[in-house]
Amino acid sequence: MSDLSTTKVARTRSGYRIRIEGRGSMRESPTVHAFASHVLDSEPGAMLIDLSACENLDSTFLGCLIDLHRRYGSQIPPRFQLAA
Repeated sequence: MSDLSTTKVARTRSGYRIRIEGRGSMRESPTVHAFASHVLDSEPGAMLIDLSACENLDSTFLGCLIDLHRRYGSQIPPRFQLAA
């Protein structure tokens, strides 16, 4: 397992996609949470978090994902989604 992490952000037709490569840890959590919250509070569209290249998630990053899901995942259509 690598100690390196990369966070990539891309604009999509329906909103944004954030791809976490390597580890999802407390280092990435504040930035991902702040960006996703800002975008979802200020713009229409959806946020997809792509974890397909993520090797490990720590409890802080999982908490970030849970908070985003609680705030934005229950809307119809869902504005927050995870892709594993």
